[in-house]
Amino acid sequence: MMTLYGHCGACSQTIHILLHEVEEAFAFERVDLRTRLLADGSLFGAVSERGQVPALVLDDGTLLTELAAIAQFVVDRHPERGLLPPPGSLARYQALSWLSYIGTELHKGISPIMRPDTPDAYRAVARTALEAKLAWLDQQVRGRTFLAADCFTPADAYLFVILGWLPLIGIDTATYPHLMAFRASIATRPSVRAALAAEGF
Repeated sequence: MMTLYGHCGACSQTIHILLHEVEEAFAFERVDLRTRLLADGSLFGAVSERGQVPALVLDDGTLLTELAAIAQFVVDRHPERGLLPPPGSLARYQALSWLSYIGTELHKGISPIMRPDTPDAYRAVARTALEAKLAWLDQQVRGRTFLAADCFTPADAYLFVILGWLPLIGIDTATYPHLMAFRASIATRPSVRAALAAEGF
């Protein structure tokens, strides 16, 4: 059985959702990102030297890291679920483009705002840049159920998680009504409810 190492509410929740979406058997190990310890007191570094979540240990003990790679691995194991368009199709690369955008522009845009050691001047610049991207994205999701194609993809799960961080950094979510409607719609999926319940939300 595979083991997902993650922190509750962190980006690893994306993989948690996807594993439930494909109904894959897996164990979930919580990682304390402050101490880098597992629930049993052992060092997460012994599992993954990078010390970052998500990390997925496969049945044979192989370690897979990096959200985008793990997401594709999980959904490609279950092509019958249709969570990504087929390889070689333009729709697939459009879905992966969204996955990349969320990781590089939103996730990495929020990170310095969350860090307590970020200088105030830089935090202000990062917040302004993030708000501009959120305003653009709010219009992109207007009237849409999913980001790409006509199906739920890893990008939708990732965006759901990222949007959940906005109140933590003092972003007024009411400013982005279409994004919030999008997140509320994704929240109704059984896979999302299962991951949230397992993480204590």
